[in-house]
Amino acid sequence: MPTTALPPIAKRYAKALCHLNHARRTQRLGLILGAGVSDDLKIPRWKNLIAMLETQLNYKSGSAPESYRAEQLFQHYRKRKMEELSELTDENLDAAIAAGWREVVAKCLYKKFIAKNGKLDMNAYKKNIKQHPYLSKLGRLAQEAQLVVSHNFDDALEVAIDLDPSISAPPNRRYHSFWRPEPFLRRGMVNIYHPNGFTPMRAGVRGSESLVLTEASFADHLANTNTEESHFLLRHLADKTCLIIGHSLADGTLKNALRQHANLRPAHVNYYLHWSRHGEASLSNSQKDAIREANFETYNLVTMFVDSSDIAEILRAVSMGEDELEGFLAHNSMVSRYVYYIVGAVSAGKSTTLRHLRDLATIEEWPSHMPTIMNRPSVGLKKLQAKTIDEQLEDAIWIKNGEIRNIKTGVVAVDRAPLDFIAFPAKRTESLGTTARKRGSAVLERLEISKLRDLCPGQVVVLQADIEVLLARQLQRGGRTKPAEAADGSAGRYLERQQERLSTIYRVAIDAGSVAKTDRCSIALSVKSVARIIHFGDYKPFDFSKRLRAIQKGK
Repeated sequence: MPTTALPPIAKRYAKALCHLNHARRTQRLGLILGAGVSDDLKIPRWKNLIAMLETQLNYKSGSAPESYRAEQLFQHYRKRKMEELSELTDENLDAAIAAGWREVVAKCLYKKFIAKNGKLDMNAYKKNIKQHPYLSKLGRLAQEAQLVVSHNFDDALEVAIDLDPSISAPPNRRYHSFWRPEPFLRRGMVNIYHPNGFTPMRAGVRGSESLVLTEASFADHLANTNTEESHFLLRHLADKTCLIIGHSLADGTLKNALRQHANLRPAHVNYYLHWSRHGEASLSNSQKDAIREANFETYNLVTMFVDSSDIAEILRAVSMGEDELEGFLAHNSMVSRYVYYIVGAVSAGKSTTLRHLRDLATIEEWPSHMPTIMNRPSVGLKKLQAKTIDEQLEDAIWIKNGEIRNIKTGVVAVDRAPLDFIAFPAKRTESLGTTARKRGSAVLERLEISKLRDLCPGQVVVLQADIEVLLARQLQRGGRTKPAEAADGSAGRYLERQQERLSTIYRVAIDAGSVAKTDRCSIALSVKSVARIIHFGDYKPFDFSKRLRAIQKGK
């Protein structure tokens, strides 16, 4: 990628590219490929493939859905072969028909590469793969993904990997193509899963026994939503951040898995490249908004609107080294680390939210175990207790800041922000300014050396809940709040003041819409609203230094 020019796609989706780049570097990137990847190779999509099969078999299947037309074609072919191979036993006859059907499909699939002598031209196939707008880059990136799911029958990705001169592994150790779920993925090579079947162009390479193409095969495939096949895909969606390329989201098995995943992990997003020939310019703003919302609400997908050259730029950015991507974005005055500090009163749902954001880089509230002395209200502490808390808090903030700084590119979610301590006064009547002045130099001791310039900037996301809900959560946890404190109202008043103080400290963030309600709705809706802020909102870093100085001055 040029170091002086910023491609429009990188400017539009810089945050997404940083997230995907971090996922790759932490071995959490997944790739899901559809028929669009093979378009530039002139390998036909489903509709055109059916039309070619009709010509090949000299049979018109009408205007029914493609899977039903394919079923007719298969039955027509089957009847003809049964007559030709009548001497075979039933078992051998079925095997011969299945093999012959795959050959017919392959002949149509790779028709563009049939030479004048009637044989497949492997050199022409390789040449087209090399000239493909992004297939070589995709093959290179695939080597760093634990699993690639390809809903295509063809072996274009496998050939692209074989053609990559940068790979030192021998040809038979570069990838493993399979079409049935396997209990373990193979290490040291690309695992390429073809759930719809696999019919390679190359001679001598084993393909699948069947193809999911006909009405019967699709019906069986979609009916098996609770089988090993469905669980296999869902399991890998669970711990990956996936980039979906070349898909129209028409595959029923994929949509089923994405929907299940969205329900199970409501804040975990994957990325969908919505392709059109002229990219983003092909759609109106209202169309893009509708597509974006539909994909996020239904499947937890963040949509990027692209053309083929955009896909090439995306793959290049995701494949960059951390320092390279950071330098490139910095050269163009753009950030490469997006930090989101999750704040809220005790029991507002910070830890729960962070658990649901594990597809991002996450920083816990405490680098180790929370000090037991913290498991009580801040008011009424003895001087030694207060001093101990401030020392441990300062150490935690310093360590967390270092952990954030070590992530040069990515999206980071952090439990609590550096100014949260101001919401925990030593006395009930103590003002924000008094708390900030008394404790600021101790809690932020090392950061104050640079006047907070060394503090990693980030956006504050405020979680809020009804006081009765906070109180109920506290009582359910046990330990911090006693039933008697809830009964006399003191615990509720303490939580109310805490939430009010946090709202005052971070009023700028709240006014900018960086706030999520965690009561009167399910956990799923709550954490998804936070994910929406992170992935769809403009990045608005909070000025911690300016706010601290203002509070200390009583403003």
